[in-house]
Amino acid sequence: MKFHRYMIFKLVNSPLILMLWLSLIAWLCTPASTLAGAATFNQVGVSRQSEERGRVEIGRLKKLLSDPGTANAAAIRRSLITFLITSQAPSREIIAAVGQELDCQDPMSCIHLAQLLADRGEHLDDALTYVQRAFSFPPVPNDAVPRQSFFLVLAYVRIKRGEFEQAIATLKSGLAGAPYYSRDWRYLSYLGLAYEKAGRIDEAIETYMSLAGGVKAVSDKPVESLLALYRKRYGSLAGLEDRIETMRLEARQKLFVDSQKVRAIPAPHWVLQDLDGRDVKLSDFANSVVVLRFVTTQFEDDLEKLKFLQEVYDKYQKRGVVFICIDEGYPHPIKQRRENIREALDRVRVTIPIVIDPDGEVAKRYGTIQSLIVLIDKTGIIRFQNSLWHDYHPFVTEQMEYLLKPQE
Repeated sequence: MKFHRYMIFKLVNSPLILMLWLSLIAWLCTPASTLAGAATFNQVGVSRQSEERGRVEIGRLKKLLSDPGTANAAAIRRSLITFLITSQAPSREIIAAVGQELDCQDPMSCIHLAQLLADRGEHLDDALTYVQRAFSFPPVPNDAVPRQSFFLVLAYVRIKRGEFEQAIATLKSGLAGAPYYSRDWRYLSYLGLAYEKAGRIDEAIETYMSLAGGVKAVSDKPVESLLALYRKRYGSLAGLEDRIETMRLEARQKLFVDSQKVRAIPAPHWVLQDLDGRDVKLSDFANSVVVLRFVTTQFEDDLEKLKFLQEVYDKYQKRGVVFICIDEGYPHPIKQRRENIREALDRVRVTIPIVIDPDGEVAKRYGTIQSLIVLIDKTGIIRFQNSLWHDYHPFVTEQMEYLLKPQE
């Protein structure tokens, strides 16, 4: 934090400087570019006027560093590296600046420069040295450096160096330590390209199909390489779409269902009252798929999230799925509490049945003190629990579809 405060208040003193910093931050927060047409940091546009002003700032920082008595030299040097990159400085100039910064034991300086050089296709021996050096830095306490992603940059550099078999080996060994990258578009893009360049066409086709059959928008269309290779291998594109769709369904099953199953336990029983004071029991819904949504309707954010569940309720209740919201909020007398909940639901046009957990005991039995969606199968067993901190929408719908199918 000291470094950031120093950079912002001592060095960032104009709209231009702020713009350059934001450009760098945007790049660093963006996944590594693919080799097949994805935008790279190299392509960030900077106006000629901004470039000239940036060079002035670079000169000022270099002058500061030339004084042996300058305080916070490491922070100033990092700022210099930032401006060199955002101003599209020659690679050799950036290398010289980073060469001094490496004494600070900063693996991210190495990774960023290796990525930049690979993007440019320049000084690839240096790029390899930098990424290997990044691997050599030992972790420190509270280290937030994403070390498990470094293998992607190493593979990228090896591909640019023409070391395709080594890139393949790097990707496969890296995946062993970080298996969640198996569906990452960078991993699949690099692996597909490495296979293609190595002449392993069938493996390249399978990898590119996995990329096209992914579940994220970034990989929802076949890449040009896949179309060209498939046509060359099979004479036409016949059957490609069906194979991709099969892979997409398998990917969705793996991500949204298989990886989310919880330890099968019977759903704790409960008897609660609805807004009209009638008893509602979990056992009333035996032999049905049940969706329990623990909610605090007094919080607007939680209330707004019910709109998605209302859409799902409108669709799936016709197919026999039971939806129940269990409200944990409003520490008021029960009559006032019912009126508050009714008014809140009417305001957001939610008609899902809701019951009140007056002292939070049911929530405790289900092991939650937060908003949660629990899916119970037709035999009364909890199969899935979804927290609402991520994009849970596809998880819920895919899991309901799974539970509605005949179970083996």
